[in-house]
Amino acid sequence: MAHDLEEISVDNEMLVVKGDVSKPKDVENIFKKTIDKFGALDILVSNSGIQIDAPSHELTLEQWNRVMDVNLTGQFLCAQAAIKSFLIQGIRPNVSKALGKSST
Repeated sequence: MAHDLEEISVDNEMLVVKGDVSKPKDVENIFKKTIDKFGALDILVSNSGIQIDAPSHELTLEQWNRVMDVNLTGQFLCAQAAIKSFLIQGIRPNVSKALGKSST
């Protein structure tokens, strides 16, 4: 799939990184490689998710946990990594005039 994406990319300005968004080390690696290649992070599109098709009464706890790990924990870890990157980068006027809400 990664090879196919690279072939159809018009300007070759893309990066394919294999990782599991439910694993903090993988998320850290995804963001590091992205920032190393492009110099900064402009946006996060949390679009990962899985579905296990099974009737509720047959779905195992292990299957349930896997779905929750990817669909919820993965979104949390990616959002957290993105926020950290945005805070390190600071305000970038050519991208945005605001840094967002402060926690203070």
